Amino acid sequence: MTSGLPRPSRLTWSLLALAVGTAAWAHLDARRDDGAHATLVSTRSSAWRVLPELATWASAGATVELWPPHGDPVRLVPGAGGHAVWVGDAVLGPVDPEAMEGIWDSLRLATTVRAADADSDAGLGSGGRIVVELPDRPSDGGVRTIVLGRPTVDGAGLYGAIEGGAEGTAGLWVLEQELSLLVQQAPEAWLARRAVVAETSEIVAVRDGSSILERGIDGHWRARLEEGPHVLLDRVAVETRIDRLISARLDPWVDPVGGDEGEPWITLQGEDGVDVTLRRHGACPGRAERVLVERGPGRWGCLDEALVRPWPMPWRTDTEDPGALLEPRLLPHPYGRVLRIELLHPETRVLARYGGGWRLEEPVEGGRTSVLDVDEPEVFRWYQALHEAEVSLPSTDDATPWPEVADVDLRLTTDSTATLRLRCTSVEGSMRCRRDDGPVLEVRQAQLPPLAFDADAFAERRLTEGRADEARALEILPGPAGPEVVRQSMHFDLGVWRLDAPVHPEGDAALDSMRLEAMLAVLSGLRAEAWVEGMDDAAAVRRLRLERVPRRGQDAALEVELLSDCVVRVTGQRPARLSEGTCETLRQDLLVELPLQRAIDLARGLELTRERSTVRLQRTGAAWVDEQGGPAREANAWLRRMHEVSASELVAGEPAAPQTWELRVLPTEGTAFAFEGGEGWLRLRGEDWWYRLADAGVEGDAVEPTDEEPADAG
Repeated sequence: MTSGLPRPSRLTWSLLALAVGTAAWAHLDARRDDGAHATLVSTRSSAWRVLPELATWASAGATVELWPPHGDPVRLVPGAGGHAVWVGDAVLGPVDPEAMEGIWDSLRLATTVRAADADSDAGLGSGGRIVVELPDRPSDGGVRTIVLGRPTVDGAGLYGAIEGGAEGTAGLWVLEQELSLLVQQAPEAWLARRAVVAETSEIVAVRDGSSILERGIDGHWRARLEEGPHVLLDRVAVETRIDRLISARLDPWVDPVGGDEGEPWITLQGEDGVDVTLRRHGACPGRAERVLVERGPGRWGCLDEALVRPWPMPWRTDTEDPGALLEPRLLPHPYGRVLRIELLHPETRVLARYGGGWRLEEPVEGGRTSVLDVDEPEVFRWYQALHEAEVSLPSTDDATPWPEVADVDLRLTTDSTATLRLRCTSVEGSMRCRRDDGPVLEVRQAQLPPLAFDADAFAERRLTEGRADEARALEILPGPAGPEVVRQSMHFDLGVWRLDAPVHPEGDAALDSMRLEAMLAVLSGLRAEAWVEGMDDAAAVRRLRLERVPRRGQDAALEVELLSDCVVRVTGQRPARLSEGTCETLRQDLLVELPLQRAIDLARGLELTRERSTVRLQRTGAAWVDEQGGPAREANAWLRRMHEVSASELVAGEPAAPQTWELRVLPTEGTAFAFEGGEGWLRLRGEDWWYRLADAGVEGDAVEPTDEEPADAG
């Protein structure tokens, strides 16, 4: 009877035999001794933290003892002002904070190298001990001891044991070699070299003899005598002086002398209320230029004599400059920190910050208060002028008495709630002020805005408004009172300003781009310093017409008339006085300041006529030679001088001084043109205007020829 299941083919039997043989071969090959072996890597390590609990502890309050194999132990003991270095029972002085953090990090990160056999010849104690006492650890005593032994034979580290450590750290270990370096350091290695172990920002008060300096809640320093008035000081100057003192290095060290109490010098008080007093002990032994200083228990050190001098104060006569530390600004507080300014005299008004702006509060009849919003930019300008005004002590021979009632009395309140009272009065044309109850100060600025403010002081004073890049044409014209003004016209075309008048052979290059940009900026933001009455019909010295890109609310043309005494009339505005700087910009002419420089630099030939003598010059390298190739020293000297001659202004009409020279220019490109001039002036030949030279006597002095030869053309 035949079965229904198919029989395996020969190919199936062959594949099965091949698979069984391959598996057996691979199994037997792995048992062979020869051949490459796989490298096994363990992720477990015997490196344990020596003192793992230090990871969550800071060094403050902890005591570290370093016991060398021989000699007294060095102890770093915490105190009120930080750690101190003790050697045995004697204190050396304060610990360097960076050194303290360094040893703490070394202990916190120290690890074991490997475990050691219990029967190893460890020599425990022969390498010293490190004891760490943690505060507030009543459960386990808070004492950790690392007992150091001898180095291992293989040089991997040194034997050691941890006593009182965490669970799992007991027993004998091989520790890092660096731990032995800690106990080998000299005691002076941990001692702070700085005179005072503190940061400048942590000092809040300084006592220098009878002078007391204190930092207020507004961040400004004030000085006073023990029972005297407060004097506002320059914060930067005071903190720079403190920084120089506390960062000075004591060098060399000197052992204390018994019975020598020294002389009190200066006391610094920190934010934590801890005082550090420095005392002087005369000249440093062997260093006459240095002073021996004591900073408390421990060794003394020497400082530079300049650091020990008295601080300059207004009431001291033993300093070269009693006002060296005075706050030089009339109102020192930044604008953004001022919240309220009260006018107490001659009238009563309050300027108070409200949201992002300011309000003027003024009492009116019936016991009510009038509140008026004022222009914030005007308040800013007014305050900044007072903030930037500089003050100083009057001269010692000035005995002008301070009046019982000052002309103006202000009280300023800041965001720190600190207040400053400012009283000022006019004395013989100058202004004298007192801040709080401090000394009388002299204001250096000749012009200041009125301190007795009212609503008109903060009224909108913008005469023009716009952007300089909107300008498309500018014209300067003479006014009825200024016929000598030269008409100057220019327009903006394809990104370049083109000169239309006066006609100039150099074309657009004759325009001074810096002056033009300055004038456009000024015309786009004119601001009145004060309104002027009775000038509506006054004759203008010069007129300026600016054409701008038209936009909504702005006329395309702006007309500005400049009158005498820096007064202007602007279309649609009443006459106003400008600042001197703005007025000076509007008086400027817009041609280049050095009229001959470009003409000489780009010329291929020149003809110079002076004293009825003409010399024709051609360029050879950087100099000029005559037609025969001679050096033409006198002509070269004259050209070098005239090359740097500057013009102060353009003037219409004929110059008063006679003509003494003529210079014909043959440019590299274009037609020839000529300049002519005399003492204090020069002009383009044939024009009805001329340059007034800044050096009026430029042609009055003889020009000395030099021996300089013309440069080789090659």
